[in-house]
Amino acid sequence: MNGILFKPEMVQAIVEGRKTVTRRVIKPQPIGRQFITTTMNPNVFALLDGTEKRLKNLKAPYEVGETVYIKEAWRPSWKATEHYSAPAVEYKLGGEILARTQAGQYPDGQFHNAKWRSPLFMPEWAARYFIEIKDVRAERLQEITLEDAKAEGMPLALPYTRGNDFVGARNLGRLGCFQVLWDSINKDYPWESNPWVFRYEFGRNT
Repeated sequence: MNGILFKPEMVQAIVEGRKTVTRRVIKPQPIGRQFITTTMNPNVFALLDGTEKRLKNLKAPYEVGETVYIKEAWRPSWKATEHYSAPAVEYKLGGEILARTQAGQYPDGQFHNAKWRSPLFMPEWAARYFIEIKDVRAERLQEITLEDAKAEGMPLALPYTRGNDFVGARNLGRLGCFQVLWDSINKDYPWESNPWVFRYEFGRNT
């Protein structure tokens, strides 16, 4: 099963049902080209040149109907109750601890103060959240609509801090918040460059 990365605040938005869409950069970028969805397979896109000549097909990394697990910061732990103790996983977001037999393979698995592990390398067995891909399409980043910015889980304003202190909010609107978040994650493909992206629509699997 494939995994997918989200920022912690976006994971929370998925859990709360506020985020049902995500955009991911297409690499390499088809400069001066365009995509069409092939009629035979909704997960395959035809890359065309300016004369509508087909250059090649490109398959989306995540496919319609595929279940994907969400990667997040975690560490092996130990879940103790009145009746039993078992290897477990602790999640940095929210601090939840869930029994996971495979966590016992880690030498420090029984210690609550084990080191946090990067979301990038989170194995499937340690995951607690899963999503199912409902739709995928190729488009330019700046084609995003206000409605889709909301589906991306964007708030109306972002917190403004000085050091570690909250000093107010930047009322950017949902599209403005999306631009700020996008640029913070995709420094090589900023909003202004208007890159090609795969737009994934998904639902949470419980």
